Amino acid sequence: MSHAVNLEQAAQLLARGHVVAIPTETVYGLAADATQPKAILKVFEIKRRPLEHPLIVHLADPEGIFHWSAHLPRFASILIEHFMPGPLTIVTRRPPHVAKEITGGRDSVALRVPAHPLTRALIQRLGELRSLPYPAIAAPSANRFGSVSPTCAAHVHADFHGEDLGVLDGGLCSAGIESTIVDCTKEVPTILRLGAIPQEAIDGVLGMRVPVETHGDVRAPGMLPAHYAPRAKVVVASSLSEFQSLSQKLRESYRFVASIGAPRELSSEFNHSIPWSDDMEANARALYSTLRHLDDLGVEAVLVLLPPLSGLGAAIADRLLRASKA
Repeated sequence: MSHAVNLEQAAQLLARGHVVAIPTETVYGLAADATQPKAILKVFEIKRRPLEHPLIVHLADPEGIFHWSAHLPRFASILIEHFMPGPLTIVTRRPPHVAKEITGGRDSVALRVPAHPLTRALIQRLGELRSLPYPAIAAPSANRFGSVSPTCAAHVHADFHGEDLGVLDGGLCSAGIESTIVDCTKEVPTILRLGAIPQEAIDGVLGMRVPVETHGDVRAPGMLPAHYAPRAKVVVASSLSEFQSLSQKLRESYRFVASIGAPRELSSEFNHSIPWSDDMEANARALYSTLRHLDDLGVEAVLVLLPPLSGLGAAIADRLLRASKA
């Protein structure tokens, strides 16, 4: 069964080649020592993740980025200076010493420095145990592949209760949605995944409109068309009129229908209704726990009125649109 571990126990397990669930400010991760290919393969096995899907390398300090990257354009250095530690991942050219198991065989590698102090301390302790100058852990989210990401230790225990997995409890994730991923392998940046740092913040720091390419070849985590899905069917509406039309159809087809973001005057039409907050950070923080809660209630279908497609609303909408395609 999954079991709680403290920082020292987690570091010892990682050093011995085991997989450990760890907290970050975004979501919980399923981590292995990034210098041990066999341990990395265990992450794929436990998560049931296709081997061609790359993982993110997590570092204790921004200085480690330069060891784990073969080349950094000037704009990448600007992003590192402004957003690390924090919920930003950059994709850079892979140096020869980075295991191909991490990158799905690609010549690029995804790197980030989480803001969670417990995770950074864990990585530093792993480095002490293994005498590594730039220790790192490779980790996707700590859930089964394609399902809803975990934002607390209880979610991880629920998903992996049958696994012999150590879980380091770092409390609730403060962001609650995955990191923003920026491709830095070329001379012009591209956002590959919308996330906890809004596109507008990236644009503002770089002084340019950064293009978004969140579909196509899976160069980074979270680029699959169908992802982040609960057991309940997710249906999204981009306007109030579409929401009203879909509401009637769903309530005719399913016995237990919930809504997210329904206007107050329509919320009583559903078996369970959860409003959007005026605070978009709070909406992002609660998104995955809300979807998990609705599954626990036995909801069969969830109708969502998408939030405005700006700031964090764009990342929230991205997750819900992908969940609706599962």
